[in-house]
Amino acid sequence: MPLLAQGADGAVFHAWAMPPAAWRELKAGYRDRGLTARCRGAAVVPVRSPTGWQFFRHKPGTGCTGRESLAHIVCKSVMARAADRLGLEVTTEARAGDGTWVADVLVRHPGWTVALEAQLSRIPLAAIEERQERYREAGIRGAWREHVKVWEIGGSSRRRRRIGWPLNSGNPWDEHAYRDPAPDRW
Repeated sequence: MPLLAQGADGAVFHAWAMPPAAWRELKAGYRDRGLTARCRGAAVVPVRSPTGWQFFRHKPGTGCTGRESLAHIVCKSVMARAADRLGLEVTTEARAGDGTWVADVLVRHPGWTVALEAQLSRIPLAAIEERQERYREAGIRGAWREHVKVWEIGGSSRRRRRIGWPLNSGNPWDEHAYRDPAPDRW
């Protein structure tokens, strides 16, 4: 479920950055805008989760099978907002022109570029190292956050509702953060 969509007129919509009023306006008129996601150019619809997180959902029948959890959407939104507030250039679901890599959040500064990854599902370390190598070859530093706890405050009772995975779930990777084998290159 993407956080970025493009209209038929070329307008770009960042779900994580849109104020609620602008989001409601987009939802009211999305049929006329021809919204698509970068992945395969599939048609999307703007939606809001019951807890207020904004994202785009692929329309049924578009052939796009990629699904993300709400926890993943929250993590990407938080990372994008934090980088944006620091005055950095932010792109969610950024893709290499040749398709060699896709970043959850790509952050650019005049002197560096970093791909921020929210890796909430289990993944072998070798897969992370492979993706990290593709980033390195492109001159991009990769930063990974694995198995993060994501909490939302819901309703007037201010009850907590967990929407992520616990940090110590018995997965052997929980105890290990990915470390760049050659941090001195950067």
